Amino acid sequence: MMTGPEIATRIWRALRDRARSVQWAARPLDYAPDSPPNRAVLARDVPATRWNAGGFLLREDLPEPGHATHRLPNAQAILARADLATAGWSPLFELDPIRILDADAWHRDPLTGSSWPKSFAPLLNHRDTRHGSARLSWELHRLGPLIDLGMGWRITGNDRYAQGAARWLDHWMDANPPECGIGWQSPMELALRIIAVLHMADLLAGSGILSGARGRRLDPCMAHHAHAIARSISLGSSANNHTIGEAAGLVVAGTCLPLIRGAERLRDRGIRVLARELARQFSPDGSGREQSPHYQAFAMDFTVQALLAMHRRKLALPPDLTRPLEGSVRFLCALTSSSGLQFEPGDADDGLVHRFGLGPHHGIAETLRVTAQLLSRTELLPEALSSHPAPSVHWLLGKVDSSRLPARTKSSSVSPDAGAVVMRSSGTSHQAELFMDAGPHGLPPLDAHAHADALSMMLRIDGEPIIVDPGTYRYHGGGAWRDFFRSTAAHATVEVDGQDQSQMAGPFLWSSRTHTRLRDLRLGGAIEVAEFSHDGYERLRSPVTHRRRIVHWGTGIFVIQDRFETTGLHDYALHYPFAPGTQVKPLPPGDTPGICATTPSGAELRIRTVASAPLETHVVEGNDRPLAGWFSPGFGVRTPSPTGCFRAQALGPTDFTSVLVSSAPRSPISPRLEVERLHVYPTGSKPLEPSLGLRICTHDAEEIVLVTSAACPSASGGGWRLRGHAGVARRLSGSESWSAHTNAGDRLEPLNDLDSTIAVQHFASSVEHSM
Repeated sequence: MMTGPEIATRIWRALRDRARSVQWAARPLDYAPDSPPNRAVLARDVPATRWNAGGFLLREDLPEPGHATHRLPNAQAILARADLATAGWSPLFELDPIRILDADAWHRDPLTGSSWPKSFAPLLNHRDTRHGSARLSWELHRLGPLIDLGMGWRITGNDRYAQGAARWLDHWMDANPPECGIGWQSPMELALRIIAVLHMADLLAGSGILSGARGRRLDPCMAHHAHAIARSISLGSSANNHTIGEAAGLVVAGTCLPLIRGAERLRDRGIRVLARELARQFSPDGSGREQSPHYQAFAMDFTVQALLAMHRRKLALPPDLTRPLEGSVRFLCALTSSSGLQFEPGDADDGLVHRFGLGPHHGIAETLRVTAQLLSRTELLPEALSSHPAPSVHWLLGKVDSSRLPARTKSSSVSPDAGAVVMRSSGTSHQAELFMDAGPHGLPPLDAHAHADALSMMLRIDGEPIIVDPGTYRYHGGGAWRDFFRSTAAHATVEVDGQDQSQMAGPFLWSSRTHTRLRDLRLGGAIEVAEFSHDGYERLRSPVTHRRRIVHWGTGIFVIQDRFETTGLHDYALHYPFAPGTQVKPLPPGDTPGICATTPSGAELRIRTVASAPLETHVVEGNDRPLAGWFSPGFGVRTPSPTGCFRAQALGPTDFTSVLVSSAPRSPISPRLEVERLHVYPTGSKPLEPSLGLRICTHDAEEIVLVTSAACPSASGGGWRLRGHAGVARRLSGSESWSAHTNAGDRLEPLNDLDSTIAVQHFASSVEHSM
């Protein structure tokens, strides 16, 4: 995956670091401000940093300790974490807290108890799982408890929180001298720690704990952090969100800490790298090329910290940094509600750049609030976000009058570069939202945070998840679990011959990558259609091209047609992973197999699937051999969850057609669902691509659905003739009258004398682009 120049640079860095390790071993470093190695990283004739005065990154008018901030919606949670920290404990994702203020605790894996060597950090292999999971250790080294204790002091004015922060800071510096151990191994982790220390200093300004010797130790500590980043900033094949974070760390350190030697040079380099990487890693439609909304927001938060540092120093904010953020806000707003991210494909590790929000599950919503308000672009926010309480806005920017924020409603949308399509129902008793992931595999060349999930989907009913992405669970040390949560079988798409669409070559590597292609997209009209294909299975001995078409109309019904173009014999498995707590059972036997899923709130989804080959249906939950039926609600955590599966073996071209009908939570009417395939007769020449014809009977209506192929814009079926692309004929239960629904330019007409009083309704077709 590496270019010649990258290989040469890595060899040069390795030789340099080996030479430096000899010097490091001969003369270990500490944070004594007057030692020669520390004087070498500090500027001459520059006043010492006034750590106790604050004024680095947070809002200029932070409330006095014990005033006003107790009204924060998460004040009690903050104080609970601060109390935990004063006792020497640190939270660790959704796992049990870790006792950290013990000897060598910083160098132990928090789960296994294995130890990381206290050796020269640039030469440590963080992938060596014999020592534990580097990601879990790094989370502790991000020093989140310092922020909890600082907020606790601001909220209450109780000095025990300030003293607790002093204890944590001293303990970390004593146990982690410069470039020693796993805490110093990753340049991005150094950037996160710089930001955390500056946040802490702002929160504890006036407390006195950063005056004197402790503050003087912080100067060389932060200088070593900044110079270590500059020496080893991620490059080439490893340049992803890490590079953005490292560049932001240089901007923050070079802007806020002029005592660092070469501070302005570091800042200018950080701005250049940050601008270059934002242009490379963010697409024109605002999506992140890593295909992970979590890491996109993570990169945004880093960039926001860089902008805050410049803003506090009255420096102009470079358009090369602000423009990508505006586009990113537009894109992520289509996937986010006030309760957090609604649809989250790709990797996510619950990492946070700062600790001021409501937690990782609300992090993206708060990132959007902060970014839009920092850029004065609040009109980009939908109503649910503009009125959502965001504690991070309070700490970073100050009070914002959300009642004056413009509101935007959501409709179906597409982000072309990301291949992200969101279809939203309207005019029904409840809202159903379907997300389809049909974008590139990931950020080349490694695609490190991608999953084998081409053409997968997710579904929410009234904001409650029902068909879900399985999550991430673990990185290094995850083993078979890491592979499972990235696998095709774990996602709501089709697995062929028991193989993944893209082939894994390691925890963050791929030996083959799936490519998707847009074939049809019509959003915003009476009938919405999205069709994509992928080539992931064209590598098989008998190649298979998978095409997925999704049809949606105003009643909230979704039809998913999977077509497999091949000449060989293959095994197909269509998976529907459901949210934990969902009750899933087979539907009563009939002509078409199906399953019924009921969420904890009572929302119901019925699925019936018809196929050109006999189908078997089963539901699995929490299986270990093979792994199946699992969901990860947060990093390091997994829980059993049901997965429905439709299986078939077929020779030659094959198709599955699934009909999804939902009902609102606690609806008194349980949806009836019967599905019949219709023969579709083309007008004129035989179509090169298959058309779709269905008769769907629910509790309140009978509907005839016709969708023509691109090669044949006219067809008949079920007693109707369609001239155009898509049409739905609908007859309410107990009524003899039919109504025909089409988009502008299409016509749906009855054949013979089916009904002479058809009310034909035409709708203009429009689409909201998240660009």
